Amino acid sequence: MKKLNKTRSKVALVLVAGIAVGGPAAASFAADGGAKIHGGAKTPYATKRIPGPAGPPVSPSTKEVNGKKSHGLRKQTNLSTKSCGVTAGDQDVANRIGGNVRGDRIQGADAEQIACARRVIEATKGHGLDRHAGYIALITAVAESTLHNYDGGDRDSRGLFQQRPSQGWGSPEQVTDPTYATNKFLSVMEDMHPGGSWHNGDPGGIAQSVQRSAVPDAYNKEGNAANVLLDAMWGGGGDNPPPPPAEGKPLSIWAGNVAVRQASNNGSGLVKTVGPMTANFTCQQQGEKVSADGYSNTLWSYSKELGGFVNNVFMKGEADYGLPICAGDAPKPPADEGKSLAIWATDVNVRADATSASGKVRTIQPSSATFTCQKRGENVSDSGYSNDLWSFSPQLGGYVNNVFMKGGSDYGLKAC
Repeated sequence: MKKLNKTRSKVALVLVAGIAVGGPAAASFAADGGAKIHGGAKTPYATKRIPGPAGPPVSPSTKEVNGKKSHGLRKQTNLSTKSCGVTAGDQDVANRIGGNVRGDRIQGADAEQIACARRVIEATKGHGLDRHAGYIALITAVAESTLHNYDGGDRDSRGLFQQRPSQGWGSPEQVTDPTYATNKFLSVMEDMHPGGSWHNGDPGGIAQSVQRSAVPDAYNKEGNAANVLLDAMWGGGGDNPPPPPAEGKPLSIWAGNVAVRQASNNGSGLVKTVGPMTANFTCQQQGEKVSADGYSNTLWSYSKELGGFVNNVFMKGEADYGLPICAGDAPKPPADEGKSLAIWATDVNVRADATSASGKVRTIQPSSATFTCQKRGENVSDSGYSNDLWSFSPQLGGYVNNVFMKGGSDYGLKAC
């Protein structure tokens, strides 16, 4: 069976129209006295000495190059930029993964954009924060500037994060220094979400609480680009030697938020989610039938690059790519160690962390699953009982509060 290629056109004018309203957005924040963040709570910016709103994102270029739109790759020709300091390593990274750095506003990255991403990653590490902080910083920089260090923008906005000197973000020279700009963004994030609470919220919502953009939904759309950059550079930086050539057949994933699984079924552990991109796949096997956009497929292809299986229904082109049957090439997920626990409640949300504010992995019905560790988190109440212990299941790919388990309140699992 031949399945039609999937294309997803983006109308740049819609985005431009959406981001051209920075002024009214800033005014509404000033009138409101604070920014609404998770749960409808408001943080009074004046009392926390938080800078005013950053400028709206710079519209990515839609100039045609060789007959193709260069959306998010070429910089705005009417704005000057400051170099982030390209190295030979940055060029190597751009050659390897530049074409996969794709999101809503960015459709590829050259060596200069890779250098700017590296500077954000280095600054995040220097700030003493983890990869998740780097992810939040990168989705923000990609959305705001498509990783171009602009010496201008809306009103007095500048730099990778389009920070405004007039709003207290720093001098024009400072906000166009990628290290300073990243550290300023992260410091405000920590002030807004003290005690590491930025780990628990929606990443795009965390970014929006710092930037206070007129386009609050812009940030999460750049998650695939951020993950591609982090996978390539978080381990060391742009000067890392390139890995050996990839094995297998390059296949294009057309859909967004596609789950990469440990095995060929949706009940297996979630490795990561990916957006439209190309990856190398080495083998395939039959598994759970998955349907999307009117097509169905039971074949799943394995990618060492992605670390798991993707159902072929999400690939451009054929339904069967003629890959060898997975045997030694696709490692079986390790046997789950831990304890089998029974979930008694219906419509229980499996979460990415031990809080109901973290991302929802899936919703499950009464069933049993293997849980390997537990940790304290948000207190949850149900049917007259409360519990702040959450248990992690590799099988489910996330955390479930113990209040939904049959039996005791503490199952003696090791700490996560």
